[in-house]
Amino acid sequence: MYLGAGGVASALILTTAAAVPWTSVGVLSGGLLVGSLVGPVLARRLPAGILRWAGAILGFALAVILFVDTL
Repeated sequence: MYLGAGGVASALILTTAAAVPWTSVGVLSGGLLVGSLVGPVLARRLPAGILRWAGAILGFALAVILFVDTL
């Protein structure tokens, strides 16, 4: 119960303290929904090695993108 209250409180503070890009919120929440539905199905059917390599490659690509954005 405390975690839920903390989540609601932090959401209220974040949405009132600064401008929220709601289009980005919509895209992220849509990706969350699709990923939570499709991810477990793929994780059960694909070999573990492929999942590990895909996670490593995607994580590295994200790190490079975020690094380039800071330049």
